[in-house]
Amino acid sequence: FRTASCQVVDSGGSATSAIVAPIMTPGGCAGVLAVECTSGLEQDAAIRALATILAAQLSILVEAQPAAHSATA
Repeated sequence: FRTASCQVVDSGGSATSAIVAPIMTPGGCAGVLAVECTSGLEQDAAIRALATILAAQLSILVEAQPAAHSATA
């Protein structure tokens, strides 16, 4: 999430690979969408694009924290 760009985590041994796409809001990165893939599928540009699109759609559901209002007399 620090780079605010889609990242690929390669598989290791018997583990699966993953695509990690940031969920961006106007205030910055609010989290990530991690998509587990079978080996080799994480290199497919269409799959990475789909993960990015899904993360963008999820960002609409993430609301920014409301600012604290100070009391005025």
